[in-house]
Amino acid sequence: MRTRAVEIAPGVHWLSFGAVEGNVYLVRSSVRLDDGWVLVDTSTAKRADDIRRAAAGLFGDAPPTAILITHVHPDHTGSAGDLARGWGCAVHVPAVELPLATAGELADLEPFANLLDRRIVLPLMRRMPPEKVRAMLAAQSLADVARPLETGDGVPGLPGWTVIAAPGHSPGHLVYWRRRDRVLLAGDTVLTVDAGSFQGLLAYLFNPRRPRVSRPAGFTNWDSARASASVKALARLEPRVLATGHGPPLCGGEAADRLRACAAAL
Repeated sequence: MRTRAVEIAPGVHWLSFGAVEGNVYLVRSSVRLDDGWVLVDTSTAKRADDIRRAAAGLFGDAPPTAILITHVHPDHTGSAGDLARGWGCAVHVPAVELPLATAGELADLEPFANLLDRRIVLPLMRRMPPEKVRAMLAAQSLADVARPLETGDGVPGLPGWTVIAAPGHSPGHLVYWRRRDRVLLAGDTVLTVDAGSFQGLLAYLFNPRRPRVSRPAGFTNWDSARASASVKALARLEPRVLATGHGPPLCGGEAADRLRACAAAL
């Protein structure tokens, strides 16, 4: 687990809380130190203070110009509301997933459910008193800070970056791409830890410096066919830096090689 942000490409810093909690990326807007910065993903709930400390070590008291979200899952948006309200900035979420980020009723979650949600999470929530469900959703809601982000839009706060649709793990999953040096913030389109098997997780725990590019576990994908298509599309970008939602970033030639091999196996 890292509690200090590590630079993985010019102006791009990686903050990790382990393989299970989502990675966080703190990205300078340009090479100019006074041009601001952006936060990409926010890990799980109650990580806001850790993220603030990491940001202060890099940027002092300057708040980010924006918070960008790759997809609306609790291990990526958990601390978004706390941070956004404290910093006074917006949280830009995939437009397709804005109803999920602002959900107030259990029915609002159903169109976005993956297999795990449909088999376990939603049935358990249906057994809870409706008022308790509404209170849980209200506590997690980003309705006051969320803004929709489309693929045709520029990336807020990050000139020179492009937002690309990569649906499958979630309906509106987005990735962020800096073409000039081929840096890809891939979210959970692919991982560098094999979270789909007990052996893969054990391998990561015992040797986290040997990343393995793989898709997320099938039961966590909203649509497996679309997830595979998105991996293949990202492989064609041939990134030099592959920064994923879980697991350590891959840099250099092996980033494209391992992503290509993952895509070829699908």
